[in-house]
Amino acid sequence: NLQFPFAVGHSLYNTVEFNRLRYVGLRTDDLGALSVFSGSGNHSVLSMQSVLRYNSVCDVVGELSYGVYLDNCASGWLVQGNLIMRTGSVSILVHSGSNNDIRDNVFVLSSSGYHRGHIRIAKTANLSCGCENNSFTQ
Repeated sequence: NLQFPFAVGHSLYNTVEFNRLRYVGLRTDDLGALSVFSGSGNHSVLSMQSVLRYNSVCDVVGELSYGVYLDNCASGWLVQGNLIMRTGSVSILVHSGSNNDIRDNVFVLSSSGYHRGHIRIAKTANLSCGCENNSFTQ
């Protein structure tokens, strides 16, 4: 039974923008510099009109570390216009979410760890993910 030191509740219409994050995950792994977690684990619960945009994420160093982590069925997010550089694993991980729209992001020198040699968006389980207009640089 996994315990978290915070309360999980429904949250709609969130905006996370214009942040600069660097040297994240120095002492841990399995994290996102920008993480969204759906406590319900239910595909039908959407974070309607929630946005992660125009953030700069550099040097996310732990193994299984991501620039953006949409975890545990986090769904209905727009992830747009972010610069994600030098991550321990993939730039963006969508873990079983649906109806996420991921567009116009720039990925630079990502995926040096768990998913070696790849710059990609990793999708797991059954999801509907709109992925368009991404720039990939190695």
